[in-house]
Amino acid sequence: MMLDEVRDAAPDQPNICLTISPTSSLSSARCNEIDPRWLVGATPCGCPDAPRRGCSVGNQGNHRGLPLPRSIDTSENRCKGEKSEIVELCNRAFIQDFGELFDLVANAVAPMHVQARIDGRLISHAMWSERTLHFADGTTLTAVYVDAVATDPAFQNRGFGSIVIRRLNAAIQGFALGCLATNRPSFYTRAGWERWTGSKGVKTESGVRLTPDETVMIFRTAHSPKLDTNCQLVIENRRGDPW
Repeated sequence: MMLDEVRDAAPDQPNICLTISPTSSLSSARCNEIDPRWLVGATPCGCPDAPRRGCSVGNQGNHRGLPLPRSIDTSENRCKGEKSEIVELCNRAFIQDFGELFDLVANAVAPMHVQARIDGRLISHAMWSERTLHFADGTTLTAVYVDAVATDPAFQNRGFGSIVIRRLNAAIQGFALGCLATNRPSFYTRAGWERWTGSKGVKTESGVRLTPDETVMIFRTAHSPKLDTNCQLVIENRRGDPW
């Protein structure tokens, strides 16, 4: 799914609050439920929603040594606020309805969000979850799959998308690989991603369905095995758009 409306330039806003949090902690309280260890300020942060309490995600291993408290209210009412902000941001960036975004990733494994805010306003976002990739040489990897990369139109062409994707790059270093589909490969190339030049497909109950029109990219980490980008890559299917 090509959810990646981004622009790249030099940032000109000093007070950017950059956070990473699991979907389960998204709330009307915005940053208030985010563990301070996930906060990275590009400069001293002036965001009024600076984190004050911890968040929770079930699998500590995904955070590579950052244990988080596990007791948190994940009711639909508590989660509605930030989810709505993210959907509305994507709506504005793509000029289309992203109301089903959280249905698309409802069964995703360990979904995480990178949010960039200025004075509490969400201006840029990206998310990832864990998905299984299969390669022609028999290699199978649990990879980070990136969705919903978007920047508010009022803040495009100022480098905020670059800040978010580079923070995401740093956060997924503990995984075997990053993967995404895009219609803006040049943006990700500048951020260190590589285009997958081999055939692409989706693993379904009836077999592999080839998806030759998808532009797929990968991000290698210190844990990535040797991969030939000219071979076939197949991703496990999911509800809705598989890519």
